Amino acid sequence: MPGQPTRPYAVSGGDGQREELAVPYPFRQVSRPFWVGLLALVTLLALFRRGRVPGRSPLLVLAGTVMMAMSLDLLAAGAVCVGLALYPMRRGLGS
Repeated sequence: MPGQPTRPYAVSGGDGQREELAVPYPFRQVSRPFWVGLLALVTLLALFRRGRVPGRSPLLVLAGTVMMAMSLDLLAAGAVCVGLALYPMRRGLGS
């Protein structure tokens, strides 16, 4: 159903039957606040450190997060987006 969250499954054996993976509750709920917090921090850095953090960084974090949330097949592309967003901050922001 469209309104229900998807659950992780594992395919067992050659018969193609799916079994639900046992993922503890806290681990299912931790990722959302992490990505929202990362997006908020990168957005604040882009707003207040305009010369050092490009304006595209928050957009790249958002694009990477959306890609990874859509499909795990897009995990590598999402990681590249997040990596490109964080690349300008690799040596610290200084003062």
